[in-house]
Amino acid sequence: MPKNIKNSQIPKSSKTDQTAQNNAINNATNNAPPKENLAQSLAKEQDKIAAQIYKIISAYIIKNYPKDALRRNQSGSVLISFNYNSSGVSNAQILQSSNIKSLDKASLDAIEKTKHLFPKTNKNFAFTLPVRFAIK
Repeated sequence: MPKNIKNSQIPKSSKTDQTAQNNAINNATNNAPPKENLAQSLAKEQDKIAAQIYKIISAYIIKNYPKDALRRNQSGSVLISFNYNSSGVSNAQILQSSNIKSLDKASLDAIEKTKHLFPKTNKNFAFTLPVRFAIK
């Protein structure tokens, strides 16, 4: 028959080592940011940059409204998309036309003329933004 072992006879180092290991694993798991938070953080950063870019483009459009569109009292919206990263803007294109050539051209010109003002980033983003032309 096996001998009964009292708790006091169990080497304390084995209990302590196991507890330390468990604590280390729990701490490492608890300190690692969840993947959802990283994705949410990236989305928030993209939203923030998109808002800044939209503001920059809008200010440019107000000051540089196409003269022929002003004369004809034309307004409309152009949906544009482009990629943006530390190297700058690429693949700028019109996804949805305003059906007014001068407004479409002005929306792409706005990106080209203001891209140096966009906030700096070291990440790759793809943006789709509306460019609204309105006469007040």
